[in-house]
Amino acid sequence: MFWYSEGVILTHCVPKSTAVLGETYEDVLRTKFLPALREKRPKKVAALFFHHDNAPPHWAAHVHQFFDDNFEVVPHAPYSPDHAPSDFWLFPTMKDTLCGHTFSSRSALETAIFQWSQRTPKEAFAAAMQSWHQHCEKCLCLQGDYVEK
Repeated sequence: MFWYSEGVILTHCVPKSTAVLGETYEDVLRTKFLPALREKRPKKVAALFFHHDNAPPHWAAHVHQFFDDNFEVVPHAPYSPDHAPSDFWLFPTMKDTLCGHTFSSRSALETAIFQWSQRTPKEAFAAAMQSWHQHCEKCLCLQGDYVEK
């Protein structure tokens, strides 16, 4: 899921049995994310700062080149849930909403995730981004030490 302070840009469900490697990540970025971004934020594509964690697919050489050609990447400190908004807000919030539901198919789950993203107020996305900013500032003030909630 690709999102920003006003909501979701793209929900992409990885096909079953597909490993997320640098090549697959770059393909999603080029063929799905960029067109969705251009549609949702046509005037801000050139001024975009992109943040993702340090997962190996995110730092493959050709993915790195894709970002060098298209966006400025906000550095991510060594892995900490305090610095990954999807880990400390997006996924837990989505899981809380979907918890207890049984889905009859993968397609039904994908639909539920998409509906969740549409129903979540943009203020919630903005608050998550603000929280991320505060966590980053706190980490800088503590010179990289772990940030408690």
